[in-house]
Formats: sequence, structure tokens, C-alpha cells
Amino acid sequence: TVFKPGQIKLNVVPPEVRITELRINNKVVPVGEQVDKRIILDRHISEVAEIILTRDARTIGFDIISYHTSVPDKNRLAYYLE
Repeated sequence: TVFKPGQIKLNVVPPEVRITELRINNKVVPVGEQVDKRIILDRHISEVAEIILTRDARTIGFDIISYHTSVPDKNRLAYYLE
């Protein structure tokens, strides 16, 4: 393998990040499942802009993935809740 170090460029394209799963009180919430007579997710979690929880939702969790594969060990993912 031969390369010219001066031609190596930094990849400045951020990885595409998706939320793949929602957990409430350590249980996966499937699309369409009723909780307290209402549906938490009416479509896949990656397509939802807002989630309204009840006060008995003591813990929430998300599974997230990144679609950037050039150097996967360097991917760092973070989200914040508003």
C-alpha cells in the first residue's frame, strides 16, 4: 500500500444517527402498543418528533446507531432531551 500523507483529508461529514428503540421502565415500547389507554408510539421511533410520557415512566432509554463506517471506533454519539 502506498499513500501520500499530504493527500490525506479529514472526513468532516458527520455520521447519520438514528434512534432505533425506546424503552420505558426497562421495557421496549413497540409501535402501536397501548400504555394507560393511549399509544406512546404511533410509528417507528426514528419518525417521531415528540413523545409524551406519564409520570410513572421512571426511566427512559434509547438505542441509537450510527451509519458512518469509515472509522467506526471513533464515532461518538450524544443526544439531549428538551
